[in-house]
Amino acid sequence: MHGVPDRQATLAATLDWSHDLLADDERAVFRRLSVFAGGFALDAAEQVCAGGLSEPVAVVVSRLVDKSLVTVETGADRARFRLLEIIRQYAAVCLASSGELACHQRRHALWYASRAESEDPDLGGGVVGEPSPWFAVESGNLRTALAASLGEMPDRALVMAVAMWRSWMARGLHAEGLRWLDQALEACPAPSALRARALFATAVLEIRLGRPWRGPDIGAEIAALGRDLRDPGSMAEALHQQSLLAWMAGEWDGAVRLASEAATAARDVASVRASHEHLRAVLALFRGETSAAPALLDNALDALGRVPPDAPPFFTVCTVAWSVDSADGLPFPVFEETMLVGRRVGAAQSRGYILATQALAVRLGGRFDEAGVMLDQALRMFESLGDRTGQAHILAQRGHLLRSLGDPAAARECFRSAADLRAEMPDQRGTAIALTGVALAEAALGDGQRARTLGREACRMLDRSGDLTGHAGALNNLAVAEVLTGRPEQAIGLLEQALALRAIPSLGWQYMLLASLREMSGEIAAAVAALAAARSSFEQLGERRGLAAAAELGRRLGARERSAKRTQSPRP
Repeated sequence: MHGVPDRQATLAATLDWSHDLLADDERAVFRRLSVFAGGFALDAAEQVCAGGLSEPVAVVVSRLVDKSLVTVETGADRARFRLLEIIRQYAAVCLASSGELACHQRRHALWYASRAESEDPDLGGGVVGEPSPWFAVESGNLRTALAASLGEMPDRALVMAVAMWRSWMARGLHAEGLRWLDQALEACPAPSALRARALFATAVLEIRLGRPWRGPDIGAEIAALGRDLRDPGSMAEALHQQSLLAWMAGEWDGAVRLASEAATAARDVASVRASHEHLRAVLALFRGETSAAPALLDNALDALGRVPPDAPPFFTVCTVAWSVDSADGLPFPVFEETMLVGRRVGAAQSRGYILATQALAVRLGGRFDEAGVMLDQALRMFESLGDRTGQAHILAQRGHLLRSLGDPAAARECFRSAADLRAEMPDQRGTAIALTGVALAEAALGDGQRARTLGREACRMLDRSGDLTGHAGALNNLAVAEVLTGRPEQAIGLLEQALALRAIPSLGWQYMLLASLREMSGEIAAAVAALAAARSSFEQLGERRGLAAAAELGRRLGARERSAKRTQSPRP
């Protein structure tokens, strides 16, 4: 390290010399550019660095580039500028000495709050797209703007956090997003519709992090806020979200009670009624009450017909998430999609999601051809809207339909297409879930090694982001793949890992598969223990199909226990 101070002194002297040669406008813009973190675009510099200059900011930045104080990177669509970190630190000292620091930090925060609000995917009109890549590109500036706003402009901090949360989620930054949202909510406690959106965002991220039990408290706060706003639509929406979060936490009785209250409150609010009737249908399918779902879905479509096509986003996308297949006497629970997708969409996209749920309902009833027709219709809807997230969802659903039909090769292509779309967006969680579908298809085709490679990669992707619910689902699917390729012992270990995470509200079918595998291996006592856990989960949910399956397995295990006792009893 000998000589480092001399090099630093030489660099400082060089910067002093370069700075002394600058004209007044160049000095002013140079020091003001230090408020940017991770680079900047010219439109941002023009707004943040303006004031008291004789020339446009763009002209001055161009001269600073010529003098090697600012670097420029040209991409496909626009140029991006940057101060090397050592130069930015020098410029920051100049800015602090000038007395302009607070002014330009505020300008920076205000500009990024305004731009973030304009990029909010939930405020883009009737059709909601994916989060803009701008959020990822400007992540350094947005963090800086958030930190600066929390103390001086908390309302702007809340605007930014709400606009950014879906980008954090898509990039797997769940913990970071939750920290910023929590800080913004604490700094800006006044009741508002924006606060309600922020609270719901925190609930989604808590669930991603494997803490669904925090949902009911957040739901209660949303409901209290809905009452404070004294608006029938806000109250109906708040009750709807409260019932959804109770379901996510596995509080089934509370979810049903709240769903009934929300249905009453939403009777005259078509947008909330459309979303809520869909939720009630999903709840029915989740409990195995397939006969109740069609009427509820018809109610959702009827309400949807009374919502203006250009209405702002109102429909909260949720799914059943799981299906249960069986082969050779074994139940195969399959994680298909996240329960709470984290999207709110408008009328056209809502129709596509309702159609997808209708397709799932008829698939669960064994009407596969009808399900295929519905999924094709939904795919065309999403394609016409340019909604890649919706397209990927339908492609994955078609993959699971083809898997159920015994066509794993065609299912694999659907899952691959879904994974490719999600990787382009990018949607890290969605990509990983689609990869578990590819793994299941590969296992059904007999390629166990390929299935394991894909399944483990999906688990790593979800584990790295702290996504416990997704990780538990991926472990479950990898366990099913191991069973399909003749490795039940490995499947038992994976199921136990998934169950240990306790990140999924309904664990009944996982325990059922574990009990069946334990029975196959002759571990009757362990099978009985797993069956008891399965039955407890099914009783809590009131899932009739699961209770019937548990009763059948219980009779079989009971017979084996009695036979074992007779064999062990000494003869007279």
